[in-house]
Amino acid sequence: FAPTHAAPKKPATEQKPISPSPEIVEAFHRKLQESALDTEELIADHKFTPMSAAGAEKLGLSIHKAGFKIPYFSLDGKETGFFRFRYLEDTRTGITKQTDAKTQRYGQVAGTMNEAYFSPIISWEEVAKDAEYDLWITEGELKAACACSMGITCIGLGGVWNFKSTKRK
Repeated sequence: FAPTHAAPKKPATEQKPISPSPEIVEAFHRKLQESALDTEELIADHKFTPMSAAGAEKLGLSIHKAGFKIPYFSLDGKETGFFRFRYLEDTRTGITKQTDAKTQRYGQVAGTMNEAYFSPIISWEEVAKDAEYDLWITEGELKAACACSMGITCIGLGGVWNFKSTKRK
């Protein structure tokens, strides 16, 4: 027995666009310009990716606002899977929007442990083998990436308040 007509399809649910708006792309380039990282080569090398609020949601972030993904890399230059997200929109909601409370600028997936940020444009395996290299450490991936783009071996630490991990006590 074969049906004489196909079952009706459910209406397609409206997909929120993952691609960011032109205004967010412009804010992305402005932020990277402030950090001296605005060349297409540096953006591609670091795999910085601008995203819409729907993109932030798809990444599993608890705050769904537009921004850009900052992937982390191992000493051999491969992505580790860990990332942080730089928001380009005000993350405050409700009454906090009307206060002097600071907007959250960075986020990461809840429950993930922080990693050290190694810019992929430095040969970190070579640096790790040679104690003669000067090594700098700074707060923030963008500062570290900028320093590395200038030939300074610099590791970034994402956020000074991340020492308060309840997972690691």
